[in-house]
Amino acid sequence: MRFIVYGVENATKPILLLTLLKLTVWGTWGPIVESALVAFPGWGPNTAASFSNWPPLIQLLFMLPLGSFAQRIGLRKGTLFSIGLTSASTIIRCFPVDDLTFTILCHIGNIVMGVAFCTLLPQVGAVVSTWFSPDERTTAIAVAYLLNQLGGVTMYLSPLVVRAPGDNVLQEDIRKDITVLMYIRE
Repeated sequence: MRFIVYGVENATKPILLLTLLKLTVWGTWGPIVESALVAFPGWGPNTAASFSNWPPLIQLLFMLPLGSFAQRIGLRKGTLFSIGLTSASTIIRCFPVDDLTFTILCHIGNIVMGVAFCTLLPQVGAVVSTWFSPDERTTAIAVAYLLNQLGGVTMYLSPLVVRAPGDNVLQEDIRKDITVLMYIRE
């Protein structure tokens, strides 16, 4: 199989990496919610949970029109559009701002991420049908969705960067750790 023997085609690399990044960024706050609540005392458990709820809600509402948009603009432009939106959604969480503005930027970032995923998902099928022969497509789709699920695994690496709240851990230390995590996820 060309996919295994020669490696991933150049055009598929961004799509495969974006499928990995999707769940990694999407699930940023779940594994570190206790630390986030200490670092940002104005947040409640619902605030952290709402960050993860935005992408699927946006996908539910806008998948058809944005999927159609991605099809109209083509494979390359659609992929670049998804990459741009995903980058923007992670970059805005890195701005050094006050707590309220950071919270708003996290909400906006996850909404933008949901839009990016609406254009990404149709692109995976388009890349596979464009670059792979019919007997290779199942493997190519499997690799794309495997990387998507691995993104779900990588989000659980966050506690390796962000300290858990405890007796000797200061709020400022946790905030610094979260800032480092935002830069890593960017």
